[in-house]
Amino acid sequence: MVAVTGGAASGKSAVSKQLESLGAHVIDLDALSREAAAPGTAVLSAIADRFGPEIISPDGQLERRKLRDIITRNESARQQLEALIHPEIFRLMARDIKKAEARGEKMIVVEVPLLYETGMESLFDAVVAVTADTRLRIQRLVDRDGVTRDQARALLDVQMDDAEKISRSRYVLTNNGSSEALKRDVERLYRDLEKFPMTQKKAKPLDTP
Repeated sequence: MVAVTGGAASGKSAVSKQLESLGAHVIDLDALSREAAAPGTAVLSAIADRFGPEIISPDGQLERRKLRDIITRNESARQQLEALIHPEIFRLMARDIKKAEARGEKMIVVEVPLLYETGMESLFDAVVAVTADTRLRIQRLVDRDGVTRDQARALLDVQMDDAEKISRSRYVLTNNGSSEALKRDVERLYRDLEKFPMTQKKAKPLDTP
C-alpha cells in the first residue's frame, strides 16, 4: 500500500486522482471523514455535544468551515475533535482496504492528510509527500475555500512542517508548476510504485526528469 500525504492545498488530491487514472485504487480519508460525521452518526452527535449545536447546519450537516476556524485557533479543541473522529475514520479505512484487497486491487493508495501526526506511516510500503511553496498554498486556499490570507496562513501554521514530511517520506513531489508538469511527475511515480516491494523509506524527489 502507498500513502499520499501533504499539507493543505499542496496538491495531494490531484496526485491521488492522477494515480487513480493510471490504475491505482484510491481511498480518500477526507471523504471518509465526511462519512464518519454524516447526519445521524454517533460521531456527529458527539461533535455537537462538544462544540455546540451551532456547529450543525439546518439540514443536519457538519459546518466544517466553522469547525476548522475553531481548531486552528485552539490546540485543545483540535485534539478533542481528533479523539472523537479519528477512531471511526480508521475503522472505515480498514473496511475499505479490506474490500480492495478482496477484489485483488494491484495498487492501493490511501490519501492521508495527517499521516505522520497520527503515526500511521508503518502501515504503508511507501509514502509520497506532496509539497508546494507556502505562498502558492495560501493563494490556493484563498481561491478554493474563500478564506482570507490570514485564515489560510493560520491553517498552515498548525500543520506539520514540510521539511519533516520530506525527511520521512520515500518519494517527494513538488507541486509548484503546471498541472501538466505534475502529471508527468505522477506518471514517473506510478511506474516506480509498480516495482514493489520497497525497502527504503528515504525522500526521493520526483520533480525533475
